[in-house]
Amino acid sequence: MATVSRGKRSQRRVSKRASDPGVDPILVTVTRFGGPSEDVEVLPELIIHFPEGIVGFEALKRYVLVADPDCPPFFWLQSVDDAATGFAVVDPRLLIADYAVDLSDEWVELLDLQEPADASIWVIVTLAMDPADITANLLAPVIINYGAGRGLQLIQHDSDYSLRHPLAVPEPATEVLEPQPVKP
Repeated sequence: MATVSRGKRSQRRVSKRASDPGVDPILVTVTRFGGPSEDVEVLPELIIHFPEGIVGFEALKRYVLVADPDCPPFFWLQSVDDAATGFAVVDPRLLIADYAVDLSDEWVELLDLQEPADASIWVIVTLAMDPADITANLLAPVIINYGAGRGLQLIQHDSDYSLRHPLAVPEPATEVLEPQPVKP
């Protein structure tokens, strides 16, 4: 069993223009919530393979992680095989500083982790028009080993983390309301 709490962020970047002349990039269409789609060139070694898929999307196994320059700190976990499938993700430590997951030996092997620091943790965000309704799934994080190009979504069955952790913190009331009498 390995506990993962802090992982390395990938130094590899997905860019609009792949620059390595020895490798042919592939085009991936990135879709964003409420915005236009965009084609980006991705070097094949940046593709992350999810042998188990993502819950509800088990048939889709190949994804890329793309920064959203218009909305940091969000990234997009975009399916390479289906342009309509992409997930907004965020680093869970922005929400809970000591966020950690326990990985079984089976998951460590599947991810080809040599040490816990090789893992990077992300959580899928459910977007909404009203910022108060935006939530993060802390119960089923996405774990990525960039070096091995492998990822998985880990469902933590024995966890106190929430499936719908609010991202927005409610603002405190600015005025005090007096209780009103109830008429019978």
